[in-house]
Amino acid sequence: MNDDAKFAARLSTGTFDHTFTSEPSTIKDDDTFPITDEYVPYGEEDKETQVTPKPRKITLTKYTIYVTTHRMYIVGSNGRETVFRILEIDLTNTEKLVILEDNVYFTRNEIMDVLNGLEESSEGGLTKKVTAVGLLGFIRFTKHYYLCVVTKRRPVAILGGYQLFHIDGTELIPVTDNPRKPDRNSEEARYIATFMNIDLTKTFYYSYSYDLTNTLQVNFVRNKKQSLGLNTKELAKSFEYNDRFVWNSSLLKPVFNSFDRVYDWFQPIIHGFIDQVKISIFQIDVYVTLIARRSHHFAGARFFKRGVNDRGDVANEVETEQIVSDMLTTSFHDPRGGFYNNPRYTSFVQHRGSIPLSWSQETAPNIRMTKPPIELNVIDPFYSKAALHFDDLFRRYGTPVQILNLIKQREKAPRETKLLKEFQRCITYLNQSLPKENKIHYTAWDMSRASKSRGQDVIQWLENFSDETLKATGFFHNGLTLKETKLQQGICRTNCIDCLDHVS
Repeated sequence: MNDDAKFAARLSTGTFDHTFTSEPSTIKDDDTFPITDEYVPYGEEDKETQVTPKPRKITLTKYTIYVTTHRMYIVGSNGRETVFRILEIDLTNTEKLVILEDNVYFTRNEIMDVLNGLEESSEGGLTKKVTAVGLLGFIRFTKHYYLCVVTKRRPVAILGGYQLFHIDGTELIPVTDNPRKPDRNSEEARYIATFMNIDLTKTFYYSYSYDLTNTLQVNFVRNKKQSLGLNTKELAKSFEYNDRFVWNSSLLKPVFNSFDRVYDWFQPIIHGFIDQVKISIFQIDVYVTLIARRSHHFAGARFFKRGVNDRGDVANEVETEQIVSDMLTTSFHDPRGGFYNNPRYTSFVQHRGSIPLSWSQETAPNIRMTKPPIELNVIDPFYSKAALHFDDLFRRYGTPVQILNLIKQREKAPRETKLLKEFQRCITYLNQSLPKENKIHYTAWDMSRASKSRGQDVIQWLENFSDETLKATGFFHNGLTLKETKLQQGICRTNCIDCLDHVS
């Protein structure tokens, strides 16, 4: 029996381990592929800050799912379908998710031999279930697990040569050896229906190679530091995905309990908005990319999620990033500067979220109200929840924090003005304990009233405020070296009452 047949036999019996070795043509997990063969160091005088190209691993972008009587096999491949890997899932254990992986890469001929061996050795043969373009994780209701996969995708932007995709189709695949459709009125069916109500084909995005959960500044700086050998615990932590914006984090928890290399197979997804446009400035094509990441912490529907929770998370928080690049060189890498040193990328990040006070605006059942009353639920003289929120902003973005409060300042019957006064008191109180350089800058501007006033140029006011903010926080501009890279320090935090998309 040859190696592939032995491997297939082990797969079908559940003895899938890490001892398999194949012919010399098999690609091993530690094989690397250089970014470029034309790397030229940028000046001898910059040796200490020079960045060398980092080898990259093979990225899986296509997943063909097969099942036998007792096993599920996910065959992942790269874009050209020249390199393959296999993931095995036990279908007989409904209580616990059992995933087995062997860190071996296969050529096309080798994977065909493995699949043929499974077909011959498995009772009932090998059945192809679906071809997917993304794996999102697992969920279990009352019976067994389901695998959630992406079946359709649509490219919406390119950054540094990495494609960013919108999810256009998903499917739930039962992880069981008895995949009968649940009874229509059963608890299982109701849970499935509830889960499917979360339409993952509306404004959910992912990328195979680019980390959408972090800003361009974080992505560039951490890779530069790693290439310079500045390896610290803090740097290692910076390479983690930002859980705040990973909307399928709960689907990935069962996978993390099963094996380590989760993101070799599964993609974190963000919820929000991504678009990219090309504009011409003095006959130079410039690409503007807008990425809006919505936090899944304390997210919810309008009126039902307001204010701040006990951990300092505000309702409907969104991080909005504008990336500008001239695309003369698409890659993040530069022939002169090296790895992640292309100076043709800039970005600016803003933040929006509900006013960080304990307030609510719930409508009564069966009563339609266009403007439900606003209630301050808890009066905290120490503003402890708001303090947690701003402490988190300091940690994530640095200082200064510029607040632009757009709620109404004049009303016949107090609604929004209740929050206006309390928010002002909150910032005044918090600034008492902050050093001068870290004090929160607060600006209240009734945009609704200004837009109705003849003497008020709304666009000009916003341009002036934006100019002041840019001078205060700066923006990210990548450099040929780490020293030449300019960073954004601080954030502009904007809010109205609803904190919907028009705020950004």
